[in-house]
Amino acid sequence: MSLKIEKQVMMTKKFALSAAIALSLSACGGGSGGEDNTSPAATEQTTITYHALPSFINVSEGEQVRLSLNTKGSGASDLKFDWQVTFNNQPLTITGQGSDTISFTAPEVDNFQTIQVRVSLSDESAANTFGFRDQSLSVNVADQTPSEPTVAPSSELGNAVTEVDMSAMLAGSTWIETQTLYIKEAQQDNTHTAINTKLTRSFIIESVDQNNQTIQPNYCGFEEITAVDLTSILTNLSCDSGNRTRQYFQKEGSFSVVEKCDDTVIGQSTFKQKSTESVTNFGNLTINFDNYPKLENSACGAIVSTVVESISQDNEVTATAEGTAFRLITEYEGNNFEVFFNFEGTTDDFLVPLGGVVAGGNTASVQSGSYEELNKEASRGMLTFDFDNTPLNVKGTFDLTLPSSTIVSEKLEGEFELILE
Repeated sequence: MSLKIEKQVMMTKKFALSAAIALSLSACGGGSGGEDNTSPAATEQTTITYHALPSFINVSEGEQVRLSLNTKGSGASDLKFDWQVTFNNQPLTITGQGSDTISFTAPEVDNFQTIQVRVSLSDESAANTFGFRDQSLSVNVADQTPSEPTVAPSSELGNAVTEVDMSAMLAGSTWIETQTLYIKEAQQDNTHTAINTKLTRSFIIESVDQNNQTIQPNYCGFEEITAVDLTSILTNLSCDSGNRTRQYFQKEGSFSVVEKCDDTVIGQSTFKQKSTESVTNFGNLTINFDNYPKLENSACGAIVSTVVESISQDNEVTATAEGTAFRLITEYEGNNFEVFFNFEGTTDDFLVPLGGVVAGGNTASVQSGSYEELNKEASRGMLTFDFDNTPLNVKGTFDLTLPSSTIVSEKLEGEFELILE
């Protein structure tokens, strides 16, 4: 299989690159985004006011972060707030718990990671609602050291081999492929952009050819890929300098292909066996339509994440952006059905607006083999993630509006789960 960066990879790379350029025009640390929620909220029962948190801010690792609701008015000092601050699904040390203001130090990160913050009134203060709503905030933390990918130790990928042993790859077994690309694009002012893209998807082995190092797969959502040639994947990547080399690694239940320029990795594909049996259920998808039968079925899918870094002439990270795309694929009314999301951010964000002017490049679309009129990009919508999502285990809900030139726009309300690890 010659390397093909599929539709969602290209869309995410383009989106994240645009976001990085936009970020480079503003300060990386301490910025904010989302809707303008800075106006005080109050009710007639109290004179207390507060300032809502922004939807996200951008900071650098090691930076001191201060968040405040800035409550004012009679009785404000008596309010008690419960702050939940997590990083990598673990609590982060903060100061100011219980008050309207907290602070913490942004941890060291690799590439670009997110801290999730939630705040609510504690139980003893529940009566003093004064129009207060629970607040959620994403703190995007940028790595200040440019990413220089190197091959994982052989103890992680396995032993170096001259070719992959396919004798244990059973027909009908299910595998997970993770393909990572590291691309650098030079700019005219001697800066450059580093783009790291990771695609994760599942497939079932139909047959293997040891002599030609070829696998005949059945990919979820990639029916056009009929063969994976391990000797030619990643060959479309290029080296700006240095010697081009390729290595194969293997251990029980997995193997990897690594492409390098000297000691710098430019691409890696790792294949891990998930089951000796054929697995097509990696989650579920449920949708309630306005004018069509309800969809409720198991689903499979693929996830792409992209991190884009703007690197200065002094080899320092000046801006970072991250984008995600994922596909949910199932069967509906006897034919294939797919929902596709593409947005700035990660799968552990909380709310993602879709479509319209406000949402910018965040998009969602539907492909239905049974109802051609549903094959549209949503004009607007919202994607809501669970708080404990990981990059490859994603759960949430969405509502979408599909435009129509002949009838009333179709509205969809759905929930989903996709588990790839």
